[in-house]
Amino acid sequence: MNCRFATLACILIITVMACGSSPAPIAIAKKASGNAPQPRPVRTTPPIVNSSPRNTPGSSPDVAIARPLESTRPEPDPKPAVTVPGPIMHTPSTEFELSPRDHLERAIAALQQGQESKARKHVLAIQRLNPGDSVAKSLLMQIDDPPVSYFGRKFFNYKTRSGDSLSDISLKFLNDRFMFYGLAKYNRINDPRKLRVGQVLRIPGNRPPRVVAENRGNHFYRKAKSYFDQGRYPDVIALLDSRDARKYRDEQSTDLLVVAYSEQAKVYLEKADLIKAETVLEEAIRIQPNNKKINASLKKIRAKLNVGKIWEKADQEIQSGNLTQAYIHLRQVLDLDPHHELAKKQFTKIRPLVIDTAYRECMMAYKRHEFEEAVNLCGKVLSIEPDHELAKLHKARAEEILDKLKTMGNNSRSQVD
Repeated sequence: MNCRFATLACILIITVMACGSSPAPIAIAKKASGNAPQPRPVRTTPPIVNSSPRNTPGSSPDVAIARPLESTRPEPDPKPAVTVPGPIMHTPSTEFELSPRDHLERAIAALQQGQESKARKHVLAIQRLNPGDSVAKSLLMQIDDPPVSYFGRKFFNYKTRSGDSLSDISLKFLNDRFMFYGLAKYNRINDPRKLRVGQVLRIPGNRPPRVVAENRGNHFYRKAKSYFDQGRYPDVIALLDSRDARKYRDEQSTDLLVVAYSEQAKVYLEKADLIKAETVLEEAIRIQPNNKKINASLKKIRAKLNVGKIWEKADQEIQSGNLTQAYIHLRQVLDLDPHHELAKKQFTKIRPLVIDTAYRECMMAYKRHEFEEAVNLCGKVLSIEPDHELAKLHKARAEEILDKLKTMGNNSRSQVD
């Protein structure tokens, strides 16, 4: 009986605690958060009473069994449903996906090929993306307007040099490398890429003072001459063949550059580096194609390179035992380079062997009564050793027999006739 009353008392206490409201946590949250928004009131779930008519064994039928209380934490607000958009299908448009810089590069590339309509498309795209772009405005003006309208009719002549381009010339005289297309139209050049060395161009405006250019050119020359006197030929080449120096290169600087190339080739020849020597002299010929001294030096180097290749063939023939062919290659090597020590040594060594082999072949042909073959083989012996007496004797005998056979054949035909 006492146990039953105690159980009922516990159930009443738990029910009161679950159903009652507790203002203390809310007050503490207000104090701690200050102006922060108030938390939602805590929802509690009343105990679920087992309504099953069956009772747990050992318990009173009048006592209900309470389930454990659920958590009193506030439930989070339900998140709104997120709709994931599907892929947007569209046809890409490269014109509007390119940046202004990309359009500019393509417009310049088109103008360099003389393709105005294609370039105009990209220039207009730049203006749509960046209406205040000055380069696009300049390019559109060069495409649409006649060059006289913005250059005027006054001009001076300029003779192009090696390494010049219309962009460099525009930057040098017009202070704007993007005016290259207008300059091309000013000179009636359909393809700005095709600029010949020595071509005379009309440059709009007045000729700039020559003093500045001469001073700048003298600066490069004096510095290069200092390098040359110190034997620093690669530094001379690097300086005078640089992009800046080419703008001011005159006849004096050109001659110094060619001589520097020639001296550097000699350095490579002393190191037996024929390929680098050939490359350096080819650069010199590119600058002065009619330089006889450089052409002669280049011819000798190429001959030596050819000697090296022939010598390799001769050495391979010697290794394989084909002495006759090796002898022919060695003769070619010595004709091109009489001072080739290895070729001279091998030539002296195999020459008697080649003569002996050719003479034995001559005798074998003679014994087989192959007199024409004998004449040819003996002639080969005499071409190597003109004083070979036995080869002379058997060649003469074979020729004599051939003459008799020929005479006998003629007589036989005449008798038949």
